[in-house]
Amino acid sequence: ITITKTDWWIKFLQSGTLKVVNTPSRIDAFLVGGGGGGAAGQNNTTTEWKYPGNGGAGGYTNKKLDFALTNGSDYPITIGAGGKGSTYYKNNNTDENIGGTTSAFSTSAAGGHGGTLGSCDPKRQDKGTGAGGAGPSYASVPACNNNSVNGKNGVKAFGDTTIGSTLYGAGGGAGAWYDNDVGTGGTTGGGTGGKEGKGTAGQANTGAGGGGGGAKADTVLGNQRAQDGGSGGSGIVIIRNKR
Repeated sequence: ITITKTDWWIKFLQSGTLKVVNTPSRIDAFLVGGGGGGAAGQNNTTTEWKYPGNGGAGGYTNKKLDFALTNGSDYPITIGAGGKGSTYYKNNNTDENIGGTTSAFSTSAAGGHGGTLGSCDPKRQDKGTGAGGAGPSYASVPACNNNSVNGKNGVKAFGDTTIGSTLYGAGGGAGAWYDNDVGTGGTTGGGTGGKEGKGTAGQANTGAGGGGGGAKADTVLGNQRAQDGGSGGSGIVIIRNKR
C-alpha cells in the first residue's frame, strides 16, 4: 500500500478476497496476466541441428476505470500464475506454457503465450503485451550468424509514471547456440535466454515472460534434448483512487 498527500494505490500480489469495510471514493484497477514460459532448445547431435528456444511473451494487461465498490461486499481477486518453462522442444507453446489469467472486479487479463523454437527465419511469440525474443539456428550452411533477439519491454500501470518504475508484461529473451549472444529479457523482469544452460524465469508479479533455453545438448537426456526454458512471472492487480 502506498499513500501520498493526494493519491494512493494498492498492489495485490497473490490471490485472495478484498473485503470492503469503509467504502473508498471511486477507483481504477489495472490487471496483468501471468507471463508465458520460455521454449526449450533442440540439439540433434546426428545432423548438427541446433535450435535455441525463444522467449515467452509477457502477460496481457487490462484496466477498468472510474468505478465504485460496495461497502460490506467481498471482491475475489485471482492472480495468474506464470506459464511453465518448456522442458522438451516438442512441447513448446502448449497450454501449460501459457500464463494464467488474472481477474478482479469483473475484469480479466489473459496470460502471455509460451515461446516457440528458434529458426533461421525466427518468429517472435507476440501473443502478449511484450513479445518474446527470437533466436537463430545452426541448421543450414552457412548457419544463421545473427545474435538472439531481446524480449520487448513492458508497459506502465495505467500509463502512470507516478506508480513506481516497474513495467508490466515484458517478453523473455531468446536462447542461443554457442557462437551467438543470448537475448536479454525486456524491462521489467523478462527472463534471459540460456546458451550453455537454461533460460531464467520472469520476475514474479510483473507478468514477464521466461527466457528461452540454450541449444547445448543435454547429455543425460539424450539426442535432440537441449536446455529448458524459464517459467513466466506471475501477474498482479493494482488499484488506485480515480484519477
